[in-house]
Amino acid sequence: MRINVTPGTNGSPATYTYDVISGSIGSTLSGYGGSAVGPIGLAHGTDDTLYIANGYNNTIFAIPNSTTATPSNTLSNVILVYTDTNATYLDQPAGLAINPFNNDLIIANQKRNTIVELNPATKGIVGVKTVDPAVVDTTTGANSALFGIAVTNDGAGNLKVYFTDRNDNTVKVLSK
Repeated sequence: MRINVTPGTNGSPATYTYDVISGSIGSTLSGYGGSAVGPIGLAHGTDDTLYIANGYNNTIFAIPNSTTATPSNTLSNVILVYTDTNATYLDQPAGLAINPFNNDLIIANQKRNTIVELNPATKGIVGVKTVDPAVVDTTTGANSALFGIAVTNDGAGNLKVYFTDRNDNTVKVLSK
């Protein structure tokens, strides 16, 4: 769903909501029956592309022109950016952010406690870094540490990747 806020009467905001995707489009994007392990991570690029991480089937999708997308034109324009059927690199991706230097996607994996960099243009994996050494129990999800992620340029030309670590209840930072 997209929420547009525009100036209303007397300066108060007028809010309009639009479904960007409505209805079911199968297991491709719809997730896993209401589970939190479906489409969960979102990142919006400067080119108006909305990226979606789907932890159920280890995929990354893109919706171009997301600020003007409507249900009638979105489904035909959804792009599969990356899929990992063997969970080699993506294993229940949850958090998603965009590298401000090169527009690569930075992805937090729940089942491997790794951060993955993916180039959406080439659809190639750039790098993988384990950021929590705990082994995740694939049956129960115990020790799954990563959920939220944010990426920024610190002004001195350094990349900063902030991420949550549920195993020790901290927010950590990687710096390049």
